[in-house]
Amino acid sequence: MGYESGAIFIASSYEKPIADQHDIVPNGYNLGRDWMMGNATNQTSLIPTTTLTNTSTYSGQTSYGNFTYQTDVKYVSGLLANSSDGVNHFATVAVNGANAIDGLVAVMQVKIVERPSTRASSSQLTFYPSPTWMLVALVALISFSL
Repeated sequence: MGYESGAIFIASSYEKPIADQHDIVPNGYNLGRDWMMGNATNQTSLIPTTTLTNTSTYSGQTSYGNFTYQTDVKYVSGLLANSSDGVNHFATVAVNGANAIDGLVAVMQVKIVERPSTRASSSQLTFYPSPTWMLVALVALISFSL
């Protein structure tokens, strides 16, 4: 019997428009991860992708649907290689001789810190998520074209 961690794995990248066949922009795997983390933690400026390390952390709150979420992000190394090997679009994504991905994984812990004051009536189907999730944003090694 396996252990259910409750973790959700997310792959993100910054892509070009359809006219460019949704190719990935230079450094687009790392940028996509960091822009997502910046939005999730409500940063007032961009996360500095090129200076991140395995000790970088970010924290902040966002709200949606009368819920407020606290998101804590920690960047960790050792789960992905700092490499271009096996990375889709590696020749156009790598910048100035750097690898296509930097090997950092953003691990997010998301908690609900405020809920709506009343629940919907019993005649409505309403989903109230569990109080804590662990999300892991992994750099996509495969991209899909529509």
